[in-house]
Amino acid sequence: MEPTVKPPDPTQFQRVIDEVANALQAAVLITGRLATNLRTDADDAAALNQAIRNATAALQQLRPKDHEGN
Repeated sequence: MEPTVKPPDPTQFQRVIDEVANALQAAVLITGRLATNLRTDADDAAALNQAIRNATAALQQLRPKDHEGN
């Protein structure tokens, strides 16, 4: 015997749709903020990387040259 599927109550169906829509709106706002923050973090990481490269290059100028030129 196959189970019968009862159609959803229209009031309950509307309530569930409203809850899902509200949850998705919150998710969209959060992901928008995350995307902005991630772009900022990536820019900061690139700037930090360049600063470390610059500091390393400056320090390497103090390294004594050996007889092989390294």
